[in-house]
Amino acid sequence: MKKFLIVCFLLFTVSVACKKENVGGDKLCACSLLAAPTLQLAVKGAEGKDLLNTTVSGSYSEGQIQLYQKDNVGNMKQIQFRIREPFNAGNEKFGYYQIESAQVISLASQNANQVFYLKLGNRAPLEISMTIQQDKRMIGKLLIDKQEVPVVSDYIAKFANVYAISL
Repeated sequence: MKKFLIVCFLLFTVSVACKKENVGGDKLCACSLLAAPTLQLAVKGAEGKDLLNTTVSGSYSEGQIQLYQKDNVGNMKQIQFRIREPFNAGNEKFGYYQIESAQVISLASQNANQVFYLKLGNRAPLEISMTIQQDKRMIGKLLIDKQEVPVVSDYIAKFANVYAISL
């Protein structure tokens, strides 16, 4: 009887402790670990080559990539990023490596006019700007060199801010 009461108490505690957040749609429930929103940017070359996959010739290693912003004086301030491997989202596979940064989303949320720069190897830096949908914690619009970049897939966009650019 004592064990039964302990099990009932634990089940009650777990069910009450997990409050659902209204995240809507096909998103994860609040019981799941919530991660900070990130920008994920795939870089494609000629014929759709993955330029972040180091096994591909002409690709960029993490050391050849700079993501930064400029302060009021014009000094570069590095922004943290990592290279994320290809992934599956439900039935859909996204087969490209991506530059992933949560810090860029955080900074863009604080200043709507913030401009970032992405330098790949010896290429001229790409200018990145974005609008953030505060209610959904997602990117509303991503602009690279003042050109809008579409999400890679409407299905994947339900789970992550994944975009792709072609060089």
